[in-house]
Amino acid sequence: IRDLVLDLKVIFIKLESEDDAYLIFETLNTRGKDLATSDLVKNHLTKILKHKAADVDTTKEKWNQLRKLIHESSEDLSLDNYIHHYWLSHEEYVALNKLFPLIKASVTPQNARAFLDDLLEVAPIYRSLFEPSYRKWSPQEQGLLSALEGMAIFRVKQQVPMTLATLKSYYDGKISKKNAEQCLTSIERFHFLFTAVTSSRSSGGISTMYAAAAQRLSRAGDQDSAYKAINDLREKLRDRVPTFEEFYVNFSQLIYTKSVTKDRKLVKYVLAMFQQHFSPAQHYDFENMSIEHLVPQAELANGQLDESIVGQFGNLILLDPKVNSSLGKKSFQEKRKLLVDANYAFESELLELQEFGEKEIKERTDRLSKIAYEVIWKI
Repeated sequence: IRDLVLDLKVIFIKLESEDDAYLIFETLNTRGKDLATSDLVKNHLTKILKHKAADVDTTKEKWNQLRKLIHESSEDLSLDNYIHHYWLSHEEYVALNKLFPLIKASVTPQNARAFLDDLLEVAPIYRSLFEPSYRKWSPQEQGLLSALEGMAIFRVKQQVPMTLATLKSYYDGKISKKNAEQCLTSIERFHFLFTAVTSSRSSGGISTMYAAAAQRLSRAGDQDSAYKAINDLREKLRDRVPTFEEFYVNFSQLIYTKSVTKDRKLVKYVLAMFQQHFSPAQHYDFENMSIEHLVPQAELANGQLDESIVGQFGNLILLDPKVNSSLGKKSFQEKRKLLVDANYAFESELLELQEFGEKEIKERTDRLSKIAYEVIWKI
């Protein structure tokens, strides 16, 4: 550290005008380490909104608000990515490293203030895509919230321009809540099948598809055009859904045990969706529920069952901690009675069983995979 500090060189440049300072800052981007896109955008805005001293201060204040809003998120958000996704939510697709020249050409002294104001206005919506709890959702908007929470678990970003355009259109009154929920739910279901379970790869076509759909939605002049943009995207998502065979192979390999926990959030999400499907009228506090193994994990210790069997979805249910603790090491018949008495609903085939072992776990995994693919996550 000492050697680095002693080797630093400070260069003092005396300039005739402030314009030269902005130019030199931007020119630095062609030498050595690239400047961040957000730094270049800030420099550009400050330069063209500097007619009065107060304008410069206002621009810097708004930029600092924007930076704070993005960087204070509990998620790992970046200002560069926000500006990129913001652009893609209403303009044609471009890579991040080629974005600034387009912004520089399109943001002029006439529209710079509106551009900065819109960046600041849309930022809370963007943050809520990654951190859904940041925004307050009404009881009627729980479908929107649920879709965003699912996508957050999948940790995908390709869809962000479209989800951003969807929520912005909804808040602006351009589309109904029903249309917004249809769109977000379709995207959530697609990425559950395509990304979370089958880990399919895209050559880049999905990113451009979302950017094109977002552009159409943002520029839609009426509700009919907006709905058509959403419906066309849903059709394209359906065309890209993996086959059931691809889905089943990967679904049956998703496991959760005390020693295999990397997919815990995903497994809990899936079990919550199953519970909602089997008991739609019942309210559950999924956040505080825990994962229960019908065949106890103790079976692993005595070598009777393999981890790939005990950890399968066919052996898992989601329970209230109190109910979970009451099951203990009881037999399957005793567990089943306690669950029914506690108003937990499951598929009829499970409730009709007298015994539960490896064969029944595999058969239940098969049943659940079909329900997942053909009903719950069907677009």
